Amino acid sequence: MKAKSSHFDRLVARYYPAVYSFACRLTDDPREAIELTRNAFRSVQTIVYSARSNGSRDDLNISSHPSRPGRPLICAA
Repeated sequence: MKAKSSHFDRLVARYYPAVYSFACRLTDDPREAIELTRNAFRSVQTIVYSARSNGSRDDLNISSHPSRPGRPLICAA
């Protein structure tokens, strides 16, 4: 039986390559880029799940980046 992937899993699948690519350009070290990428997604996951457990959506600001309309970003408020 195949489990449904969560919204967060889909977010990671969609944005991991771009975040990793940015981290590679930033560090010029593939291992450090992997660590930075994982930490970035862990931070987002913590923010999202803590907001959900508090029952408050005030902690999250869902918006679109001006240069990429229609692409949601999650930012801590």
